[in-house]
Amino acid sequence: MQPKPRIIAFLLDRAHEWGWSTEQLARELGIDRTTLVQYASGRRRLTMRSFAAILRKFGDDRMVRHLALHYAAVEFERKPRVEPAAPLGGNVVATEAIVRYVDRFADETLHGGRGLFLVGNAAILTESVRFIEQAFGRAAVRVCRMRADRTPAPSDAQAVLAASLLIVERVDFACDAVADLLVQRASLVRPIVATSMQSPDALAAPSLRRIFASMAHLVELGPSSVPSHDGLLPAAA
Repeated sequence: MQPKPRIIAFLLDRAHEWGWSTEQLARELGIDRTTLVQYASGRRRLTMRSFAAILRKFGDDRMVRHLALHYAAVEFERKPRVEPAAPLGGNVVATEAIVRYVDRFADETLHGGRGLFLVGNAAILTESVRFIEQAFGRAAVRVCRMRADRTPAPSDAQAVLAASLLIVERVDFACDAVADLLVQRASLVRPIVATSMQSPDALAAPSLRRIFASMAHLVELGPSSVPSHDGLLPAAA
């Protein structure tokens, strides 16, 4: 079985909205209905000819272009599931939560742009960031990494807003410039992975508390008594 291309699922949904049948959409792409159904189910690999036909017919649609780029960068050569050699900080549940997030990143970006808020000691946080960077690197997802206590240069600020994923380390020490950038990125509904040695409720800036309450899954990597917060999901969820 091949991965089920999100671009095909999207076109089928759009066809339904337009009042088209599956046969009509297939004809627009120069294929038969059976082939289109097999693409959608993952039983047949999307050919480059069909991929080109999608771009010719529907490439003016911004979401089609986005999904086409995702297919070319991620789905076309789907990498096997990547897991660390040992649980991060010895925490199996938290590690599984991070691995699931990496696996489902494309869905996260399409449905709300939720990120992660990682809580633990300095060593565990460093280890987790290294693993996340490596996992997304294998998936050809562009990641920007920054220290929260360092004022970014103008060129860095542009990268922070444009990257598919932002990793901000030690957000509990965020300077004002970084906090402002995180607010801007959140307004674009783009995912953020933040690390901290404190609960999200303990962040000094109210704007950051709001961002991570509504746009992050909470993952406790080490022994901690971090309280639950509305909008934050525990690692086991």
